[in-house]
Amino acid sequence: MAQSTDVHSVETLIFDDVITNIGQGYNADTGYFTAPFTGQYLFSLTVQAQSKKQVCAEILVAETAIIGQVATGDTEVDRASASQTVVTSLEQGDQVHVRQTKLLTGHYLGDGYTVFTGTLLL
Repeated sequence: MAQSTDVHSVETLIFDDVITNIGQGYNADTGYFTAPFTGQYLFSLTVQAQSKKQVCAEILVAETAIIGQVATGDTEVDRASASQTVVTSLEQGDQVHVRQTKLLTGHYLGDGYTVFTGTLLL
């Protein structure tokens, strides 16, 4: 995530600073990864809250299957962070994305502190 941003409840996080996108599976306009092949994938999410703010995010497959969750931050903590790594089976065309959870707005720190990665294992 290039810039710090506020994300409302159930909105998809957009990771617009794409470094590597072999196979063009990640769409930086929508925030969705579409599996180019059937197989085992590893996804990792690291989030960092803006100073004295909170974030709660989840990794989803096909809009409904939550495969990972992270939450961090507090009004007393400066720049709290959390990470989650998961491995899951995907069929070609399955979509994965990250969204803000809870009934609050997430205040995400950008500048490379909030990142999402994925790779095909097998």
